[in-house]
Amino acid sequence: SSGINAEYGGKRRRPKLIKMRDVSGYLSQQVDSCSEGSDLIEMWRKIQDLHVRRLWHQLTLVLLELVQRPEVTKQLKEIYENVIADFEMKLNPLSLVQIITPVVAVTEDKAEALAFVEKIANKVKKDTEAFILTKVIQADIQLNHYNNREKVKELIEEIEALLNDVEGVGFVHGKFYLMAS
Repeated sequence: SSGINAEYGGKRRRPKLIKMRDVSGYLSQQVDSCSEGSDLIEMWRKIQDLHVRRLWHQLTLVLLELVQRPEVTKQLKEIYENVIADFEMKLNPLSLVQIITPVVAVTEDKAEALAFVEKIANKVKKDTEAFILTKVIQADIQLNHYNNREKVKELIEEIEALLNDVEGVGFVHGKFYLMAS
């Protein structure tokens, strides 16, 4: 019997508690809080259905639309924490960054916003375009909220080097050139 306790230095360790998200419960709350017949209630129902059926691509498309809606602006962080964070690694990395962009934009505490973007950047770093977009968002915050031109210059140089690895010209190039100007 001493063998088991010896492994843990004689102390009993409690298993780490993992907070489980109740995505279904949260989505049901959103449906219940909308007025019947509104297009927002239909959107929440579609999200509910696609989540249950685990149709990540279709769910991504609806979420991209949802986060742009002015009615949910105040809830964006809550939507990320209660829904998106649950399956973010199943989403296309570039779409994930596009989904979190409005979340970052409405985050009052810009240090918190930067930390959030960096956390997402670590999750999408294998996808060059998604990673570049996180750098563009960081540069935007550094420029427009901190006026940190030195950090922005550093980020622009990093982004330019990364852009050389991207074939063709796409969405990310446009965002970068808009920010760089």
